[in-house]
Amino acid sequence: MTPSDIILWQLTPNNPCPIPTIDNRRLNSTALASVTSLTQKIRNIPTRVLCRISFIPFFEHFGAEYNFLSSEDVLGELWDQRLSPALANCIAAIASRYSNIPELSVRGLHNVAEAYTENAKNILNSIAHIPTFDTLHALMLLSWSEYKINRIAGFRAYCQLVMRMAMDLGLSDQNIQLCPSERERTRMRATWANIVQLHLRSSSCR
Repeated sequence: MTPSDIILWQLTPNNPCPIPTIDNRRLNSTALASVTSLTQKIRNIPTRVLCRISFIPFFEHFGAEYNFLSSEDVLGELWDQRLSPALANCIAAIASRYSNIPELSVRGLHNVAEAYTENAKNILNSIAHIPTFDTLHALMLLSWSEYKINRIAGFRAYCQLVMRMAMDLGLSDQNIQLCPSERERTRMRATWANIVQLHLRSSSCR
């Protein structure tokens, strides 16, 4: 079984690829080998093995900071192949910088993270004109990612996209109260609070 047989798969609205049957005993060593060519052969969704490795630690390390995302929802959508490719790549980009997996460390965590970041940017460039909460959340993660690696110009640019999309979606304190369920209101409040933080941080950057 070669890496191309088991690892690279795309998830788009028109191309929900079937989940392959994989021998988990061979997955880690074989599948992770394809990360070597990640920067040259980027896909619309992180590899399944990296999803498994990166997504759970993402919520362990950043769940409180990015509490507008629910681990239950994200992981459920991931395994059902319904997760937004832009959001998936943003999560992988952030989490991979803190990985302690030898196979990734050898290839350079910065290089792996950059590959996912560039992939997320490319995807978002093509869908940023279509307001959805998945895209909004991806833009929020990308904004914070740019800030944390001191790309202030990119941070401010993505913050502007976040604010514009939030307005397009009608996100506000008043509209949050109209959400039918408390669970949804909680998620919207967390989203709005994080957007306010982004706006304040962006306004303070020179």
